[in-house]
Amino acid sequence: MTPPPPVTRLTLLSPEVAVAVDPERLRVLVVAGYSPELAPLVKPDRRATARALWARQVHPHLADLLEMLARLATPAGRDALVEAARDRGRDHAGWSDESPADLAADLLARSIEEHGVLQRAHLRLSRLPIERPTYELRSKGARRIAEAPPATSRSRSARPGRLDALAAALRDVRGPGAGPARRGGPTADAWVYEEEATGDVHAVVLHEAPGTPPRADAFRFRVSEGRLAVTASRPQWLEAYAAAWGAALYDDAAFFLDTPSVTLKPLQELGSAGLAAATERRKLVSDVPRVRVLACRLEAGDGHRIETHGPDALARIAPHLRDGGHLTRAIVRVHVAGEAGAVDCVLQPPHRVDVGWGGVAGSGARGPRVAREAIVRLGLLSPGTLADDVTTMRPLLQPEWRWQELVGDAGWTAMCQAGLLEEVEASATRRAAAPAFRRFGRAAVAFPLFKPAAAYVEGRTAVVDPDLPEHVRNFVRAIHDVTEYLVERTDYYVVPDDPALPAATVPQKQMVMQRLSLGALLRKARREMGLRRGERPRLPRGVLWIGEMPVEGGVVRFVYVVRAATDDKDRAALGRAITRAAGFGRAVVLVPKGRRLGRDFVEIELTVKEQLGAESWRGKVADAVRALGIEDKVEPERLAPGDARLVVDTKRQRVLLDGVPLVRLSENGYKLLRVLAERNAVADMVPTRETDKAISGARETPGATRYTAFKMRGWLESSFADAGSEVPRDVKEEGLVRAVGRKGWRLTVRAVVT
Repeated sequence: MTPPPPVTRLTLLSPEVAVAVDPERLRVLVVAGYSPELAPLVKPDRRATARALWARQVHPHLADLLEMLARLATPAGRDALVEAARDRGRDHAGWSDESPADLAADLLARSIEEHGVLQRAHLRLSRLPIERPTYELRSKGARRIAEAPPATSRSRSARPGRLDALAAALRDVRGPGAGPARRGGPTADAWVYEEEATGDVHAVVLHEAPGTPPRADAFRFRVSEGRLAVTASRPQWLEAYAAAWGAALYDDAAFFLDTPSVTLKPLQELGSAGLAAATERRKLVSDVPRVRVLACRLEAGDGHRIETHGPDALARIAPHLRDGGHLTRAIVRVHVAGEAGAVDCVLQPPHRVDVGWGGVAGSGARGPRVAREAIVRLGLLSPGTLADDVTTMRPLLQPEWRWQELVGDAGWTAMCQAGLLEEVEASATRRAAAPAFRRFGRAAVAFPLFKPAAAYVEGRTAVVDPDLPEHVRNFVRAIHDVTEYLVERTDYYVVPDDPALPAATVPQKQMVMQRLSLGALLRKARREMGLRRGERPRLPRGVLWIGEMPVEGGVVRFVYVVRAATDDKDRAALGRAITRAAGFGRAVVLVPKGRRLGRDFVEIELTVKEQLGAESWRGKVADAVRALGIEDKVEPERLAPGDARLVVDTKRQRVLLDGVPLVRLSENGYKLLRVLAERNAVADMVPTRETDKAISGARETPGATRYTAFKMRGWLESSFADAGSEVPRDVKEEGLVRAVGRKGWRLTVRAVVT
């Protein structure tokens, strides 16, 4: 019977560490890892040893020891070992003078007897920030790596394969501002390895420069996901490395995208209770019994940043999430069954993904592998899956391109025409707003490059001593004016939190953002819905008063919920507060689509365009009336379809345009609009003969329609003036009634007859 093959694991020991360890100590460590057959690979040539040990299948115990070696072979690791020895009462004389790599290798070779020291050092390091962050970049799509095209007939030798081309490309990467390689300067060597089982491609680049310790950058390309993970000693080289990978493997330097590859919106949507429910009974991943958020950071959008830490940081930050803002960093702890400790995942948009410790080199171990599967299932690596709405857009200060993405060009134009968007200057936004800087996200802060003198106070006129000579007074005023000019026009230096994103100088015109005015939105909605303002009741924060509609025997009160409800308890409290505010009236609550509170009152959902005022709310009153079952207690125009802007009430012989009664309309004007509205659904044009006859009765009067249409503009303007508003811009420009050549007439808006 053939014995089963030995269990092994891929080790990706950084050559930076392998070169730093004394060969004799490394050989002892290899033997201690149950791999004496690998001892001959450890040679006096440290670089050859590093190459021999990298990307090799080894005994799992040796793989664990090498991962621990990489963690402890740093100055911080040496300090942690010294602290642990002191706490244990262990003799540690001379440890501080030893090389961190040699000290760690020596202790790990005797890991059984030094277990107490190593355990304490591990706990100490777990409290420190990760020294080298790992980034993941998304690609245009998961694609198999094709074979390299054959060489042309002019070439004397065949073109190297894709992996050889990748190694050559990585050697040539110099990073931003590094310039071409020079003789006698820094050198780089790259090694590439492809896993047979998964097809993943691993690579490492070893940089060496005279007089400095070597450093290494590690990579893992998950081909099935189309994602490139990079643990770089210089995060600023991330873009250059991505271009090299794309060009070498797919002949496309832009194959890996600048768009975010990480999102924290699922955590914001789930909340603490939702996260617990999504992961209970191991239904997320069979090997994951629990997932928690240990720390998170919220950009509140008003210049404030809120951070919480603890066993349930998401619950602590929930009250602030209700008021809007965006999570920009989180530490997610994933408990993996069968592992000695939990795996902490640091997630920070746009690209940072640290799963466990060790970056790319440690990503193959079972704990990090299962933990990464859990955060994938939670949707944290799938940006764009959850759509934005008014709750996630708060505090509603966004660049122009962001508004246009949400509501489209037509919707954005409608918002501007309705006066819903207010421009906010650079000094107030402190953020880059141009599309070129969208990858900076919300955690990049801008600083003015011109600093005025201490005596200058912005917005204040120059204070000049009247006793000074006139030429001195003029000079002081001139200095003040020049300073004011420079303050108003200075460029800003935008500095992201993430070192992988380069800081940049940005002119003020590329920092101007637009804020949605909720007051203007509510006034527009009240006008469209035909509500009266009434007396605003006491409402919870994030619940906006729209207005009220008197009905036979009572009143219907409308409110708009723009805050997020984080859990069932919060939804219940919000529902009780709204019910109390409605008093003896009936409550109608307008909510973003998919965010119903699930209470006893009527809830009407709004699309994203409706939430932001890019589309009319006129039809929501009809929806509410039908939901309340009070059709017989309201005016017929209340039941008109939402897209019908012109309503002709035949019972009362009146006409409403966008909810405004046209009280100045003459009898002939009413007759013309009625006949056009009656034919609106079946014909685009009503012949002039019919409209003239409708106006003048049995005796047809030629020109009656043309004269009535001419007077229509004045009737509209005076009617809207009486209502305290202006004629809609499109109607003002195109008119309400338009001639179709010499054949007939038509309305420029959708109409309905009730």
